[in-house]
Amino acid sequence: MTKKERFQFVIDYFEHHAPDAETELLYDNPYQLLVAVILSAQCTDKRVNMTTPAIFQQYPDIPSLATATFDELFPLSGASATRITRPNTLSAWPIWSWTTFTEKSPPPSPS
Repeated sequence: MTKKERFQFVIDYFEHHAPDAETELLYDNPYQLLVAVILSAQCTDKRVNMTTPAIFQQYPDIPSLATATFDELFPLSGASATRITRPNTLSAWPIWSWTTFTEKSPPPSPS
Protein backbone atom coordinates (compact mmCIF):
# COMPACT_ATOMS: atom_id res chain seq x y z
CA MET A 1 0.00 0.00 0.00
CA THR A 2 1.44 3.37 -0.98
CA LYS A 3 1.63 6.31 1.41
CA LYS A 4 -1.23 8.00 -0.45
CA GLU A 5 -3.37 4.83 -0.21
CA ARG A 6 -2.65 4.50 3.53
CA PHE A 7 -3.58 8.13 4.05
CA GLN A 8 -6.85 7.66 2.15
CA PHE A 9 -7.59 4.47 4.12
CA VAL A 10 -7.27 6.37 7.42
CA ILE A 11 -9.42 9.25 6.16
CA ASP A 12 -12.10 6.86 4.88
CA TYR A 13 -12.09 4.90 8.16
CA PHE A 14 -12.67 7.98 10.29
CA GLU A 15 -15.24 9.47 7.93
CA HIS A 16 -17.22 6.22 8.27
CA HIS A 17 -16.68 5.47 11.99
CA ALA A 18 -16.53 8.98 13.45
CA PRO A 19 -18.15 11.37 10.96
CA ASP A 20 -19.03 13.97 13.58
CA ALA A 21 -15.91 13.81 15.75
CA GLU A 22 -15.46 16.84 17.97
CA THR A 23 -12.75 18.00 20.29
CA GLU A 24 -13.35 18.76 23.94
CA LEU A 25 -10.84 21.61 23.75
CA LEU A 26 -12.45 25.01 24.11
CA TYR A 27 -11.44 27.62 21.53
CA ASP A 28 -12.85 30.55 19.55
CA ASN A 29 -10.47 30.71 16.58
CA PRO A 30 -7.65 28.76 14.88
CA TYR A 31 -4.97 30.50 16.98
CA GLN A 32 -6.62 29.36 20.22
CA LEU A 33 -7.12 25.83 18.88
CA LEU A 34 -3.45 25.51 17.98
CA VAL A 35 -2.33 26.77 21.40
CA ALA A 36 -4.73 24.30 23.06
CA VAL A 37 -3.42 21.42 20.93
CA ILE A 38 0.19 22.29 21.84
CA LEU A 39 -0.76 22.31 25.51
CA SER A 40 -2.69 19.05 25.23
CA ALA A 41 0.47 16.93 24.84
CA GLN A 42 0.60 14.61 27.85
CA CYS A 43 -2.30 16.46 29.46
CA THR A 44 -6.07 16.09 29.52
CA ASP A 45 -8.38 18.38 27.57
CA LYS A 46 -9.99 19.29 30.88
CA ARG A 47 -6.64 20.53 32.23
CA VAL A 48 -5.97 22.47 29.01
CA ASN A 49 -9.40 24.12 29.25
CA MET A 50 -8.50 25.23 32.78
CA THR A 51 -5.17 26.66 31.58
CA THR A 52 -5.96 28.43 28.31
CA PRO A 53 -8.22 31.27 29.53
CA ALA A 54 -5.30 32.92 31.38
CA ILE A 55 -3.02 32.45 28.38
CA PHE A 56 -5.57 33.91 25.93
CA GLN A 57 -6.28 36.83 28.24
CA GLN A 58 -2.59 37.74 28.46
CA TYR A 59 -1.66 36.70 24.90
CA PRO A 60 -4.74 37.15 22.69
CA ASP A 61 -2.96 36.74 19.36
CA ILE A 62 0.17 35.47 17.62
CA PRO A 63 2.18 38.71 17.86
CA SER A 64 1.61 39.01 21.61
CA LEU A 65 2.49 35.34 22.19
CA ALA A 66 5.62 35.80 20.08
CA THR A 67 6.94 38.29 22.64
CA ALA A 68 6.35 35.99 25.62
CA THR A 69 9.33 34.55 27.43
CA PHE A 70 9.71 31.13 29.00
CA ASP A 71 9.50 32.70 32.46
CA GLU A 72 6.20 34.41 31.58
CA LEU A 73 4.65 31.27 30.04
CA PHE A 74 5.86 28.69 32.55
CA PRO A 75 3.37 29.58 35.33
CA LEU A 76 0.53 29.59 32.78
CA SER A 77 1.40 26.30 31.08
CA GLY A 78 -0.34 23.94 33.49
CA ALA A 79 0.84 20.80 35.20
CA SER A 80 1.94 17.76 33.24
CA ALA A 81 5.00 15.75 32.33
CA THR A 82 5.80 18.14 29.48
CA ARG A 83 5.39 21.35 31.46
CA ILE A 84 9.04 22.29 30.90
CA THR A 85 8.90 21.95 27.09
CA ARG A 86 5.51 23.51 26.45
CA PRO A 87 6.51 27.12 27.28
CA ASN A 88 9.43 26.74 24.85
CA THR A 89 7.09 25.43 22.16
CA LEU A 90 4.52 28.15 22.81
CA SER A 91 7.11 30.91 22.65
CA ALA A 92 8.85 29.57 19.51
CA TRP A 93 5.79 28.57 17.49
CA PRO A 94 4.27 32.05 16.92
CA ILE A 95 7.55 33.52 15.71
CA TRP A 96 8.04 30.61 13.29
CA SER A 97 4.47 30.69 12.01
CA TRP A 98 4.35 34.46 11.61
CA THR A 99 7.64 34.62 9.72
CA THR A 100 6.81 31.54 7.63
CA PHE A 101 3.34 32.61 6.54
CA THR A 102 3.79 36.38 6.28
CA GLU A 103 7.47 36.37 5.30
CA LYS A 104 8.22 39.20 7.73
CA SER A 105 9.05 39.63 11.40
CA PRO A 106 6.15 39.71 13.85
CA PRO A 107 5.04 43.21 14.81
CA PRO A 108 5.90 44.37 18.32
CA SER A 109 3.21 43.65 20.84
CA PRO A 110 1.65 46.64 22.60
CA SER A 111 3.11 47.06 26.08
